[in-house]
Parts: sequence; C-alpha cells; structure tokens
Amino acid sequence: MIIIVFISQYLLLTETRENMQRTLKVDLPNNKTEVNFQNNLSQIVESKSNIIQILMTSASSTDQHSREEEHKFPESGSTESYDRHDKSLVSLTLTTPKPTTINRIESNFITFKQSDCYLYCPAMHLYEKFRLHFTFRTSQEHGLILFNSDKQGVDFIAFELIKGYLHFVFDMGSGSQRSALTTHSVTDFYWHNVELFRNDLENNILQLYIDRNKSNEQSLKIPVSNGDIARNFNLNDPLYIGGISQYVFLKWREKLSSYHGFQGCIGNFSVNGLPSFDLLNMAKSKYPTNWTLPVCQDQIINDCHNRPKDALNCNQIENIQKNSPNNNINEINDVNGKQHQTYCLNDGLCLNSWTDVNCACELTTFDGHRCMKAGTTFVYGIDYDNLSNEINMTSKIDENIGYIRFIYTDRARNTRQDEFVLGIQTFSPNTFHNRHYYIPQTHDNYITTLLFVTSLTQVGDFIHLFLESGIVRLNYNMGGGVVHISGPNFPINDGFYHRIRGYRVDHQIILEVDDTRHTYELNSVYGKQFNNQKVIWLGHSPQLNKTDYFYGYMTGVYYNGLLLNDLAAGLSYLVYIHVTRFGNVRHLPNFQPNLIKSKYSN
Repeated sequence: MIIIVFISQYLLLTETRENMQRTLKVDLPNNKTEVNFQNNLSQIVESKSNIIQILMTSASSTDQHSREEEHKFPESGSTESYDRHDKSLVSLTLTTPKPTTINRIESNFITFKQSDCYLYCPAMHLYEKFRLHFTFRTSQEHGLILFNSDKQGVDFIAFELIKGYLHFVFDMGSGSQRSALTTHSVTDFYWHNVELFRNDLENNILQLYIDRNKSNEQSLKIPVSNGDIARNFNLNDPLYIGGISQYVFLKWREKLSSYHGFQGCIGNFSVNGLPSFDLLNMAKSKYPTNWTLPVCQDQIINDCHNRPKDALNCNQIENIQKNSPNNNINEINDVNGKQHQTYCLNDGLCLNSWTDVNCACELTTFDGHRCMKAGTTFVYGIDYDNLSNEINMTSKIDENIGYIRFIYTDRARNTRQDEFVLGIQTFSPNTFHNRHYYIPQTHDNYITTLLFVTSLTQVGDFIHLFLESGIVRLNYNMGGGVVHISGPNFPINDGFYHRIRGYRVDHQIILEVDDTRHTYELNSVYGKQFNNQKVIWLGHSPQLNKTDYFYGYMTGVYYNGLLLNDLAAGLSYLVYIHVTRFGNVRHLPNFQPNLIKSKYSN
C-alpha cells in the first residue's frame, strides 16, 4: 500500500513538472518602510549619487487612477491542483507557510551576465490566495528583477533594486503602490530569499518578506489600495525576468524606476509551493525564436556562476576610491566640479558586466565608458563649416535658424510624471560681435526656446523650457492656469556648457541648472496630469508667434524615456516617432564642450 501511494505521488509530481515546462501561466501567490513621495522628496533630491535614483524613488507610492549553497522558503501544506484545460497553474488553497530546506542543485538557478539581457516568459496568473518565492544574489545596486503586466496598461507587478534595496511595485487596478524594504541592503553578493503571498483575502493584504526566519529578516504588510474593488492581478502580457525591453520601459516609465536590468543569479522561482521552475528552458520552449534578444543568447546561462576573479564591480571601485584618495580615478572631476567617489561621472549609473563595469549615461547628457564624453550633439542656427571664416553678411536670417520636431504617431501621451535632461552651450557673444553678426539671444529680454511639448493642435496643456535674457525659465499648463518657474538667477548664455534637468511628479517640481537645484510645491488648484502630448519641439516654439530660436549646441537631450538627439541623428529608431529637422540644424559628431575651468574641468 505504501509503495502504491509513493508511486502515485511520484507520477503526479512527474506529470506536474512536465506540464509546468509547457507553460508558465502561473498563480504567484517588513524594516518596514513604505516609500512616499510627499514625505521623502527632500531626502531624495539631496542624494546626488545619480539621476536615475531621483527618478526611481520620487514616484508616488499610490498613483490613483480611474480603473485605467541552501535556502529556506515557505511551502504549502495543502493539496496542489492543476487545470489541464487552462494549461496553467491555478490558484491554490494555502495553509500557513512553513520553512523548508531546498537543495540549491534542484533549484533551477540561472545567471544573467549582462544587465541589459532578459528572459521572455509566459504570463503569470495571480488570483485568490497566492504565493511567490525566488532567490537572488548580486552586487549590483540597481536593476529590474522581474516584471509582468496586462495589455491595457493598468495591472502590473514588479521587483526592482534601487540603491541596494528591494522595491516592490504593483497595481491591482486601483492605483500603483510602491513599497521598499530598507533595513538591510541586499546587493552584498549573499543569497537573499524573497517571498510574496496573500492569505488574507477579506482585508486584501499582501505580505512581503526577505530572508524570513533569519537574523536579517525584513517584512512588510501591504494593504491593497481600494482592496474591496481591486481583488486580483489581471496579467496577460509576457513575464520578464532580469529586465525589460525598451518598448515596455517606455510604456510603463511612470511606474517603473529601472531602465536597466539585473546582473547576477536568480533561482528557486516557485509558485504556491510547487517545485521551482526551470525558467531558461521554459522560455526557450514557449518562445523558441525570441526568448531573449539575439545578442543575449549566450549571456543567460544555467546554474549560478561567479564573475571572473579579476572582474571589478561597482562597489569595489567605490571602496577603492574612498580608501585611496590619490587613485587616478578619483582625480577626475565631473560636470559639476565634484571629485567623484564613484566610477561613473556626471551622475552616471554604474552597472556590472561579466568582466568589467559599464556606465549608464542616458540621463547625464554625456556618453562614453565613464560618461565623460559629450553626448549626441546638434548645432542650431549657424553653418558650422563657416565658423572659422567671416559669415556672409548678406545671408538671410532664415538661413541661420534651425529646429527639430518630434511627433508621436501612435497615440497621445498623458503623464503625471515627467523628466527632461539637456545640455546647452550658446555661441560665445564675443565671437560674433567681433564679426558684427547679430545673435539676438545675447540681448536683453530675448526668449530662447529649448524644449516645448504640447498637443498636435498646439492648444491646451504644454511644457515650455526656455531662456529669458539667459536665465532658465519653465512654464507649463496642465489645467488651472499657467505655472511660471524661474531657475537660478544667473545667465547661462555665456558660451560655456551648462546642464539643465527637470522632474515633475503631480504638483511637485524639481528644476536643476548645473549644481543648483530648487524644489517647488504647487497648489492643488493646478492640474497634475499632462494630457494629450503629441509634439516635441527643440530650439523653437511655434506657439509663441515670436522670434525664439536657439543658437548654439544642444547635447544629450532626454525627455520621458526618449533620447531625442539620438533619434534625430539616426543613431536609434522608434517606429512611432517621426522626426523632422527644419532649417540649419546639424549633427555634430565630435563636439567638445567648453567647460568652465574653475568649476568643471580637471
């Protein structure tokens, strides 16, 4: 009798494993800090470790919208059910979790060598009581671990690392919520167990653990916002493990913080106490031709592997610099004149690769291995080939202006979070005054448009970033009237390179010029959603009906996930962005910014 029961259980387990390999349509099943934008903005903006950190942690914890080695982990003591018609793991009735030891060899570990590679897996099925468990090990402080969403852009679930801490972000349909476990960093190259489950259906409370039943345990109870209405996750887009595609990031940019993915090991990916999934083979079986990017097919491998012993990681470099003030790396200043204690300059984000470290420079206006080289640059309004000669004084003014237009061809954007970054260097007034050439932006009360975003009809909501007599100004209207914001009271049309960065979340705005930053809190009478974005202008705003052309160099322009200069130069392509260059505006491949020596140079 005992033998028969044993054989029956073995056959059931074997059948379940085989069915699990056919699909991952699954039911995923604190210390104690819930991130809240209103309470933490000042702390966030004071930390200038990198620009992505500001964008990541400044998102509102609840964004209401109208329905728009060995490891221990819990195992269910209840009976498991499998729906063969749905070919997915369905919701299970679970008892109180109890720790169980799982041998690492049986736990289906995979290694992500690069942080820009990811697995493309079948969607998860999260209803009723559920439990998710996974284990990870990494030394990289930033990156997306997993993400799953619906096709409508409402429900989603994500785990991401931000400055060494685990963040859990989700929306069940009643508003996005962000929570963080911040007692202990989890990017220390030790193994960490993550558990997420819901047993309390009546009150709709999620329970999140890291390293449960250990000395470094962290936990958090998370009541679901409007939990009486939002009951389950409706996920029907693929599950991403280790990162996401650019398209998905742009679609979910306001909810997610991680532009880049995960580098390290992930395993023990288990749902409702079932044996851990073989994620790599499952992805290959479900999506034989596109289970990952073509360049990543040898960058995601089975089992957990260590990086080469001589490969530096970002944390090691930072420690070396702190302990060795004469280290060559430490002698280099960034755009704000700071002697950096990190490898990446100008607020670049340090990412581990398999044998080296790389810098993510998207939000710095710079490029290159350490974000030291000027980003993609355009020169506006002057024929660059003639700068070394006398300019033709008989040429028409129209021949010396230029601007660029970008149009979203798929749909208009509505956002409650916006960010822009750009570098500018106006033509030196002396250069042209010596040649008796009139550059209007050097004169008092002249308006110089840098960035203008609005609808296709150019009415309604807008954002306008410009210089007025060389002073940075930001105007916008999102309902309730035009908001006027002034930057630092010093002109930047001086022929030197300057960086401007701006962030908006609802009624809170950060405007930064070089190393001077101001934060603004607006009255609730003003709108907080930027509606019907369709057109982006650089260097000119046709709505003004006045001369507002920019003359000079514009570098590394970023707006809401788009590297605009790269698109305009043809260095990248998005099918839903149409680019038109008007007049005299040229891509300048080898631009050397004129940094203020007392402040920016070595």
